[in-house]
Amino acid sequence: MGKALRQIQAFEDTLAHLIAIVLKLPAKASIEEAESIFSDIRKGTLGKLVNEVTKAITFDDSFEIFIKKFGNERNWLVHRSWREYHGVLE
Repeated sequence: MGKALRQIQAFEDTLAHLIAIVLKLPAKASIEEAESIFSDIRKGTLGKLVNEVTKAITFDDSFEIFIKKFGNERNWLVHRSWREYHGVLE
């Protein structure tokens, strides 16, 4: 489970980097500005990150299918797995 959670976080972090670098960062931003922008973006939920990316970038239809399934499975693992299986995993 730890590896799955790390991979989920890596994906979310990649989306945040994409938004920061491609969509938000001014061309001549300082390191401090870049870090501030990135920090603000990283505070967003996965859904917010996905919405922001898909508004600005056109993806193949398969991305929508992937991201919906990914989001559902991520939410189960992060939010519901403990509640449903904590007695089994101890």
